[in-house]
Amino acid sequence: MAAPITYPFDCWMGLQVAGAEVSGVGYVRRSAHFEDIGDGVTAANVASVQWPPCGSDWGAIDTVNLYGALTGGNLLCTGVTISVVRGSLYDVLRVSAGGYQVINTTFGLLATSGGNIGTPYDAGPYGDGPYEMEPPSVLLFRTFGSVALCGNQPGVWAPGPFDVVAA
Repeated sequence: MAAPITYPFDCWMGLQVAGAEVSGVGYVRRSAHFEDIGDGVTAANVASVQWPPCGSDWGAIDTVNLYGALTGGNLLCTGVTISVVRGSLYDVLRVSAGGYQVINTTFGLLATSGGNIGTPYDAGPYGDGPYEMEPPSVLLFRTFGSVALCGNQPGVWAPGPFDVVAA
């Protein structure tokens, strides 16, 4: 079994729908930097991690993974979303700073949220295979992205209802 990962560390966050990584238009894993939160054991993402606006329907996202590479690479850790988040056209998805926490163990990384222990992975350069435990919860936010309005003026895409003014 490999030694625990040392803090700070850099990795890539990826989104998953029903066991498969998102493959919709515009999707790409996003870089994340984790640092010790002060207890010598727990680390969290230092900055907010945000994906580009969905260029298509990305589906009902239920998992946020940490990987060792931008593409391919080893799965380092996984956590389920607190609630399923649908990534629809123009939506922007993000995990706020501190929204993904991990603890370092002899098994590798464990994702944790609200005291719930997550799934450690002992894979690739960090170990020799997954060690399963109950997945944690990760808070994934969905907002509406900026769009160009008529006349190419910036605006914010927002849901209705809209007032209709008679001419």
